[in-house]
Amino acid sequence: MRKYPGIPELLEAYMEENTADERWVTVQELRNRFGLTRYQSNTVSGFLRRLMFGSFGQCPYTVLRIEHAEGISPSSPPKCRYLVTRRPRAYQKTPADISTRLTGTQTHDVFTDSAAIETFNRVLLKKRDRNGL
Repeated sequence: MRKYPGIPELLEAYMEENTADERWVTVQELRNRFGLTRYQSNTVSGFLRRLMFGSFGQCPYTVLRIEHAEGISPSSPPKCRYLVTRRPRAYQKTPADISTRLTGTQTHDVFTDSAAIETFNRVLLKKRDRNGL
């Protein structure tokens, strides 16, 4: 998230404003809508390209396709448009999913420190008894 501060949120706001789950987007559209600088436009372009090749944190969108457009003149910088779509719900992580995964209460018992020490001592004593120590 360090390289793209705030950009996932801008993309999400833009897609929600247009009430679209899938839409062609250009960096120029985002630049005009949010008043971004040319430097920030390069960062947005990099972020969208990254979404093409994999997900980015909890960003609910991904890029399916990038199309290159011809510039007005040969010296014009290359222009691209990005087909942005909402990721399937199964791949989006909600805060509830993350907290369940972190606590692990669904898959095994949670040990307190004292319970873990008791279990460790029990295993250690069994080994000592077997070895005759």
